[in-house]
Amino acid sequence: IDPARTSMIFCKFKFYLTFITAILPLSFIILACFDRLMLSSLSVRTRSWSQPRFAWRAIICTSIFWIVFSIHAIIGTTIYTGSGYSFCYIEQGTYTIFLTLYVIIINYLLPPIIMTIVGMFTIFNVRRTQRRVHSITTNHGYTHRKDLHLLHMLLFQVLGNVIFTIPTSVYEVLFLSI
Repeated sequence: IDPARTSMIFCKFKFYLTFITAILPLSFIILACFDRLMLSSLSVRTRSWSQPRFAWRAIICTSIFWIVFSIHAIIGTTIYTGSGYSFCYIEQGTYTIFLTLYVIIINYLLPPIIMTIVGMFTIFNVRRTQRRVHSITTNHGYTHRKDLHLLHMLLFQVLGNVIFTIPTSVYEVLFLSI
């Protein structure tokens, strides 16, 4: 038995939790993209922002932001009961339109666009850094290689995210326009 079908609190919490769990991973990937961008900068000051303490602060602030910003999900859900069957659903009307636009923009359009732009700047920084002639110690070379591997992994993750998000966003846009 699904408690979200009978309890309004569970219904609203389930829907709210769906929003949070959909946006937080995307936000964390975007934060990782910004971290790699800062780390690839030629500026020592900019690179200094790529530290665990700043990453933790960004993760906490981002989490709090989405927890607060997604409160709207609690308002627009209710339980439908009829013919011996009940289920948790989104009330039709203005909120449905808002929700569709919200999901398209916040989940499907902005993250891939931000990831792509930041990824392109990161690639630009890495190429610019590689062109510079500088002496590298053995340990620094190892660290640099490790950072490049992390950058490649992140870029592949971003590319995969963008590729697999496009069909869903196209579907949502077409579905909204019908």
